[in-house]
Amino acid sequence: VEANSCMPADTCARYVMDNLAKPQDVAVVRDMLQWLVAEAFGGGAGPPSVVDLHTGTISYKDKFVLLQKLMDFKNLTFTEEQVAAYNAVRDSVHSKARELFQAPGLKAEMSFFSHINSTKAAQNTHDEYWHPHIDTEQYSTFAVTSILYLNEHTAEYDGGAFRFADDDRAAKEALGGSGGGAWSAVQPKQGRIVMFSSGRENVHHVEPVTAGVRMGLTMAFTCSQAKADSVMAWDGGPGSAALEMEEEA
Repeated sequence: VEANSCMPADTCARYVMDNLAKPQDVAVVRDMLQWLVAEAFGGGAGPPSVVDLHTGTISYKDKFVLLQKLMDFKNLTFTEEQVAAYNAVRDSVHSKARELFQAPGLKAEMSFFSHINSTKAAQNTHDEYWHPHIDTEQYSTFAVTSILYLNEHTAEYDGGAFRFADDDRAAKEALGGSGGGAWSAVQPKQGRIVMFSSGRENVHHVEPVTAGVRMGLTMAFTCSQAKADSVMAWDGGPGSAALEMEEEA
């Protein structure tokens, strides 16, 4: 499979790291996410709001809208500091993924922010972020997944721990089986990164956020050159979705 062809055989790994990304960059990226969701009138109708800078889309009520339209409507622009901080974070995590997985051919692909607001109720199945799942079942090109936590657990929100299935019974939950089995949990912390191989060896889920807002940045890596090429680099511009619409017009 091209998606993980550059990975060592039978790769199965999980890592938890603190302070890989510079704290000042994490702070800038966190503030940028808060700013964007606030400017989008609170983002999505359900608990999770998603922002993808590469496609240039953001949750708004019950759909995704073009981020550039929001920026133009409200006369907003990204700063050089925001662009530099976001790319520095993504580059540092990419470099570490190549090192830890001994896979110099790993390429950066999809990245997106999540902003989970506990005061909102799920409006549809897409809002139910807490179900166990396997990343490669949802995103076939993922080889390695990473999540950077952008704010502090307990001080700013409750719940929202990241849990891995540790045995077959727990793993079968992702395939529709009954609950149970052994799970391990990673407690969120601002600046902490969870990184893992994206296949069936790492069934996982996020516990419901019960108070406050949980913010994170998911960054995926692939061996697929075609997939990597399809993800536009972000320089503060409108993103690929906006450019595609311009071409169709």
